[in-house]
Amino acid sequence: MTRSIIQIPLLKPLSFFCTDENLAQGERLDDSLRDLSQCRDLGSSVEVSMCEWLIVNGVQTEPYGWSILANQARSNPRAMNTTLMRRQLFTKAERTVPRFAANVFDQAELVQCARLTSHRSGAFRKADIFTQPDRDGARIRFIARNKVRVRIEEILRTINESGCDQQTSLRAIWVMLAFLNCHPYVDGNGRTSKYLFNLVLAKSGISNEYLLPLSTITLGSQGFFAICARRAEVQDSFDMILKFLATAIALTKLCFEKKPYVF
Repeated sequence: MTRSIIQIPLLKPLSFFCTDENLAQGERLDDSLRDLSQCRDLGSSVEVSMCEWLIVNGVQTEPYGWSILANQARSNPRAMNTTLMRRQLFTKAERTVPRFAANVFDQAELVQCARLTSHRSGAFRKADIFTQPDRDGARIRFIARNKVRVRIEEILRTINESGCDQQTSLRAIWVMLAFLNCHPYVDGNGRTSKYLFNLVLAKSGISNEYLLPLSTITLGSQGFFAICARRAEVQDSFDMILKFLATAIALTKLCFEKKPYVF
């Protein structure tokens, strides 16, 4: 069997995705996020609460691939405990959002917040990296390491321009996907990208606190988030990621309001 390598293209710039349709959907997401910020349970960790809520409600794989975490909890309690521990590690970064949001966000601060999500994060990779092979043996190669630093500078500029326009959700999505697209670090790229999504929200004034538990929601999507990211990279479309986030916000609101998930 020949093992093929698929080269992921560089994600298009933010301006490419600022179509009238995307901007309209982005404004609806902004409104939903503002509404969500009013009902958040401030007394508990968002990531851990969301993980426990998914388990209790046994969220199924509809409509966008949410996993049956309840089955995982019953069949492999040790794995579920590991999942909860990782979520608790991520919540260490929650309290730093207001501090990072208040100032110009530079590369040194990027390294600091990356190390909050993984002890091995924050060091630029020194080689090209690939995903694990799929069932056909194919692997995805992220963008070349010699392009990483230029893209990081563009990401930092985009973060620091937050609040200057009405593109908050689109800007947050682009920052998250662009960071994943260049995969700059040895470890912690996914968690750091989701932290940056929430940082853009904070810098834009939608929320001064960690808001959307994307780390746990992505885990619960059973790979659907990765499909959304690939569509943005390969097909230059934000349609799936916008729908994904609309569903994520709806689930998070149910969690914060301590309401059950209705199938």
